[in-house]
Amino acid sequence: MDNKNSSNQEWECYQLNNNVLDLKKTLFSGQSFIWSEVKEKDIIEFKNESTSENLVYIGVINKYIVLLRYKEFSNNNIIEFKFKNSNNLVNKEIVNQSEQDRLEILKDYFNLKYDINELFSQWRADSVKDLKQLHSLNSQFREASESFKGLRLIKQNPLDCLFSFICSQNNNIGRISKMVKSLITTYGTKISDFNGQSYYQFPTLEQLSVAKEKDLNDMGFGYRSRYIVESCKQVIANGGEEWLNGLVSKPHTESHKELISLMGKHLPNLKGTLSPKMYKHLNEFWEKIFGPQAGWAHTILFANEISAFKNENKESNKKKTKKEKEEIKEEEEEEVKAENKKVVNKRQKITK
Repeated sequence: MDNKNSSNQEWECYQLNNNVLDLKKTLFSGQSFIWSEVKEKDIIEFKNESTSENLVYIGVINKYIVLLRYKEFSNNNIIEFKFKNSNNLVNKEIVNQSEQDRLEILKDYFNLKYDINELFSQWRADSVKDLKQLHSLNSQFREASESFKGLRLIKQNPLDCLFSFICSQNNNIGRISKMVKSLITTYGTKISDFNGQSYYQFPTLEQLSVAKEKDLNDMGFGYRSRYIVESCKQVIANGGEEWLNGLVSKPHTESHKELISLMGKHLPNLKGTLSPKMYKHLNEFWEKIFGPQAGWAHTILFANEISAFKNENKESNKKKTKKEKEEIKEEEEEEVKAENKKVVNKRQKITK
């Protein structure tokens, strides 16, 4: 099937039912580095079919190119999606996968089993006064929560997450994205082309094992080159992807201990000052404040420091302030009119 025909396949839908998902802030919050946003009218495959200014988010989940957008006039409550495989088959054309299968992949990826409204209520300490006094971040979180309520914690493949994290050390999002893209395009399996770009699966452990430190250095990974090569060897020695995936179901203390044994997975400058006992104490403290999803709450605070979002929020607040001023002015004018009308009516009564 050619690309033009594949663009004609209908979008499939998922209704959020007020369980909020902000695609932009979730996909560009420093969790994943393989997504891009394009106006629908600028997508090559849609050129002759759409003039929409709607944004489409394009990335990869597992072995599929995935397109996401909000359904028009749905108040961002309905997500539309397309999955494209290596044979250029889209959605219903993929015979070994049902629409429900695709829905489950998205629900798992975006952690949609969690009611984000309940989580934010807990994190803002809406009903627990004692928590408000426990930490100074509460006011900061309450402020950030207004702009980041739809930011969800992505549930990535552990291997993708591990090596993306190694790339992220002492780095900015733009540069991390370039590194992850280099890793994927050099060692991963190509899925297909879309909108003039080639898309790849994240490399398997076996594919990563052929990476040489010198080659990674030449691609600009710097000191992370050694971390990638050595961590790959360590994961293989520990039992490969089966071992890594198994850490997900282990207690946090166990999985954390295993992970920091990998090269490039701890903070050297803190290693000597944070004893295991102190680390445990801090972890319990944050869980007491934010509950079992404390890591998700931290992601909100982290995203609030991303410059692109800061600038966006400033512009949004400016517009909001301007709109509020206009509304106040209109209200004041209405009040003046009402007062004038009262005065006129009073004079008319006196005259009579």
